[in-house]
Amino acid sequence: MTSQISFSQLSRSVRALLGDLHHLIFLKPRARDFLKFGLALVRLRVRPGNARSWSGKLNEIRLGSSRLLYRCTYADVATIKEVWLDRAYALPVGALPEHILDLGGHIGIAAVWFHYRYPDAVIVSVEPDPANAALASENRTRNSLRGALVVAAVGQSREPLLALQRNVPSHSIRTGHLEGLVANDVTAVATVTLGQLVGQFFPEGVDLLKLDVEGAEEEIISSSREIFPAIRMVLAEFHPPAVDPIHLIAVLVSCGFLHQIPSDTANNPLHLFTREAFARDEEIAGEAAASPAQKATASTTASTTVI
Repeated sequence: MTSQISFSQLSRSVRALLGDLHHLIFLKPRARDFLKFGLALVRLRVRPGNARSWSGKLNEIRLGSSRLLYRCTYADVATIKEVWLDRAYALPVGALPEHILDLGGHIGIAAVWFHYRYPDAVIVSVEPDPANAALASENRTRNSLRGALVVAAVGQSREPLLALQRNVPSHSIRTGHLEGLVANDVTAVATVTLGQLVGQFFPEGVDLLKLDVEGAEEEIISSSREIFPAIRMVLAEFHPPAVDPIHLIAVLVSCGFLHQIPSDTANNPLHLFTREAFARDEEIAGEAAASPAQKATASTTASTTVI
């Protein structure tokens, strides 16, 4: 029985890996990029939690017409897989955001993908970790994103500083109250509220709020209800047990949103909230091939704002 279970698990992993590689080929990377990232995908499937198997080396990969710098770490490789190969942030047909607020910008992987899909969109990303933000700034510049990068944590106005704790092997981070994080490699970071971000960058309103803030969703959503009338769509990843997804879904629905889950992947951990019902059958097969053709309309430069 043990050998049968092991073989079944191995078979599923191989099939999943082949699916990942197929999606990667679809984006037409250079041969050397395919080999490097393909090996990283194997590592992601075989030894994801082994820090020693991740070198942290800086690499570049070309996906479609986009260029991404990333580190050979679990967090960077897993995020590229989630965003670009699994297409976790794919929106329904008819959703064409022009103003995108990206909370939890990481190294710019999602921002560059949004630019690839919606080349005319203005994209403002917020990232508290200076190391991640430096890579995000470079990725924004390489891909000529419109908008800004804000180096700060999203919090409440009564807390001008939050603690940032970095997981060095994986390059993942989490934020919390200064008194709540007592450990090595903890630094204080400036905070900005959702209201301040909307008021400064999108006073006319936000078409898409992307929310991936590693457990800070509860604080941001609960303290910003008065801001949500200015937001058309929310794409949020909830992180239990740090938050209660059912409660947060109820809060956003009470703010007038319709709750739906993106339909292009069965394992999508993201929740989509919209003001209107959209068609659920996005044109997945032809989408990536069509997106580069839209790039001719985009010829702008990135800017960086530090708060």
